[in-house]
Amino acid sequence: MSTIISIGGTGAKIVESILHLSACGLLTEARENIRDELKIIFIDPDKSNGNLTRTTETLEGYQKVKKIIKDSPELFNIDIEILGNTVWSPILEDDKKTLANIFGKQRILDTPIYGLFDTLYSIDEQEAKLDDGFLGRPSIGSAIIAQYLDFEAEPWKSLTKHIDSEIGDDGKRISKVFIIGSIFGGTGASGFPTLAKLLKKENEKNGNNFKLGGLLVFPYFRFEASNDPGKLAAKSKYFTITSKIALEYYHNQNFYDNFDALYLIGDNKRELMEKSKPGGAEQKNKANIIEQLHKRNIPYLLTTECDMCPHKDMVRWSRTDKKTIEKLSEIERGFGGTQFFTSSRIPLMESLKNQGDQMSFLHDGCDSGYCFE
Repeated sequence: MSTIISIGGTGAKIVESILHLSACGLLTEARENIRDELKIIFIDPDKSNGNLTRTTETLEGYQKVKKIIKDSPELFNIDIEILGNTVWSPILEDDKKTLANIFGKQRILDTPIYGLFDTLYSIDEQEAKLDDGFLGRPSIGSAIIAQYLDFEAEPWKSLTKHIDSEIGDDGKRISKVFIIGSIFGGTGASGFPTLAKLLKKENEKNGNNFKLGGLLVFPYFRFEASNDPGKLAAKSKYFTITSKIALEYYHNQNFYDNFDALYLIGDNKRELMEKSKPGGAEQKNKANIIEQLHKRNIPYLLTTECDMCPHKDMVRWSRTDKKTIEKLSEIERGFGGTQFFTSSRIPLMESLKNQGDQMSFLHDGCDSGYCFE
């Protein structure tokens, strides 16, 4: 293992799940006298974010227990720590947290750039307080992250040192970095493409010894709109269209070339967040089935909306080893009958048996496995 870069609230929630799985010994095989290491970088302009706080507190508990049972080869068998020992915010502590203040709009008052600034950003966007993040606007976050990310400062200095140490002087080893963020919000959508491009450029010298992976999370929840129509905030009704626009932009900019591996996952049946908060300590959204899949790196296991393609999923399941299926069954049971890994909404083992029995006579031409409404 190497390094995970968690961006925004979705990234933090996935890391929280990773911590619980590692505590159970489900991420690596138990090996005597050998411990894997995982470094984590958290990125969030909203350092008081409740999801982020819960994750960092979980990590502290993980580290304490790991010290107590340090001789166990099965439980807590990954050494996990935060690189740079802090959460990185692209907004400096002494900044007055508005876009206009960060970029010093008053200093460019009599220059052509002033007009350009007004063209790119509305007055509401310029003056909105960014204490709770980038308010679902990637254009704000991308500009700020590109401005302030400095590989000579923490935690990026520690990341560079860690990558170099993993590759080694002989250049025979590989260092892997994996970025996690959402495509539909503000912090994740702005940080994901910007960071990928900067990391790839910074590590050009390492060639094939540096591997960059990523997980882009598509919309998987929704929330009620703010009661204040004049307040600048993210709106879940726009998540689909903003995701589509982002994908088109990534394609046009050859964004995918930055990655050695890139995963995309989301959920058409989006759960309603009953107590949605835009940010701060009260933003503590509960875990979601999609995040449970992310942390296992198994994005294809859920069935699609193509209800008449049971053979499609069975073909994929047939490539999954028995031990993995048993572990997934354990995870499924942990949801207490509220979430399932197949659309039949019955326990996994029973569903796979039923699908296997039907495979011999059910066929509708959906051979590719990509059969969507």
